[in-house]
Amino acid sequence: MNVLIVSDFQVYPPINGAGIAQFGVLEPLSRTCNISVLLHQNFTPSDKELDELKQLLPSIKFYTLKDSVKKSSSEGLFNILKKTVSLLKKFATDVKGFVKNIFIDNSLESGKDFDGNLVRFHTFLYPPNSKKKIDKILEIINNDGIDIIQLDFESNLNIVSLIPDGIKKVYGCYDCQFYRVDSFIKAKLTQTEYASYVRDYIKTLEISFLQQYDVVIANTEPEASVLDKTLNAQGEKVEVVLTPYPVLDKDFIELDRDKFSRPDKLLFVGTEYHFPNKDGIEWFLEEIAPTIFKKFGLRLHVVGSWSQETKQRYKDHPSQVIFTGFVDDLSSLIKSSIYISPMRLCGGLRAKILTAMAQGMPVIAHSQSLIGNSAKHRESVMIADDTASFCVAVEYLLADLDRTFTLCQKAQELMCTGYSQSFVAEKRFHIYEKLLK
Repeated sequence: MNVLIVSDFQVYPPINGAGIAQFGVLEPLSRTCNISVLLHQNFTPSDKELDELKQLLPSIKFYTLKDSVKKSSSEGLFNILKKTVSLLKKFATDVKGFVKNIFIDNSLESGKDFDGNLVRFHTFLYPPNSKKKIDKILEIINNDGIDIIQLDFESNLNIVSLIPDGIKKVYGCYDCQFYRVDSFIKAKLTQTEYASYVRDYIKTLEISFLQQYDVVIANTEPEASVLDKTLNAQGEKVEVVLTPYPVLDKDFIELDRDKFSRPDKLLFVGTEYHFPNKDGIEWFLEEIAPTIFKKFGLRLHVVGSWSQETKQRYKDHPSQVIFTGFVDDLSSLIKSSIYISPMRLCGGLRAKILTAMAQGMPVIAHSQSLIGNSAKHRESVMIADDTASFCVAVEYLLADLDRTFTLCQKAQELMCTGYSQSFVAEKRFHIYEKLLK
């Protein structure tokens, strides 16, 4: 079985949810399949990183579209992360600007207008891929005798149109775009006719490409249900399969009750660039954080890239929030922390929650953040959607450390049995195997 995976975002080192979702299945999949991977042109690893990746996964063929930019050995994770975020912003602005300039009258748009920036900043519409990329894909298909091609993320969605009929086509749908806009409308961020128009426009584009696939992989049940209903309503025979993200084996930290201490801070990891993060953190700081600090003395530590404007706005905030920037080693922050996920908007499965549970941190999450996550309230996670429920959740975790330790154990067990690299890769292999029968 020869499989080509066309990736997006930074696969190695895996530093965000998108990277983890792709990297996490490669090693276990390579035991049962012949895997070829085309790395995204904007996220090509350095020569050193590519060598590391090839040594780590020697049976996988890795392809790139351009020569990588060499980085000095002294460049740490901080600089890699900072550069990645800068590249993400530039890449998103460039391609979304392309779509906006061609399809949208932008004369009335302003930087603060949510509707005006709906296409440019809050959804992912992509132009056709480059000739160089298309030629490379066709070359790999021919040279490696590809049986199945998996195209991941929205930037690769439209490539399905050129894949020869004899090759099975799989789409990794990590964030359905028309469903994303619909979540904005339901959350009352926008309820205009324009937003509905954008949603329907994106839906038409997405569905027209999705209809050309044999299998669509979704990561959350609501997205899988919407996609299945929409595709089958038009008489297509596209199978929609629900499969979660993996948690990396290295992120599982052995729990020890003797070293488990009372939480003394709140922790969130994520960048402002991802809009659900921005919305969630601003909502938490404005509505909930001051009460949590006043009542329990817990300060929120936000790790990741956030704008100077945002940091300045919350400089003297009553919650005494701390924006740490990027942190090379999170071990000191993980210890004695409650991980929070206040995201209220859909955006796929939350990889950071999965990682936090694997690392043994107690987690408090908004119910929308747990879509696709099978954790249960007061068993392996605390669910809180407002100030009162957040206070109850914090008090519950602080009141009985034995009980909290048990909650963390059950969360970690859940990650091990239902979200491990081997578990997710096995589900992926069964998808491939079924396609070739």
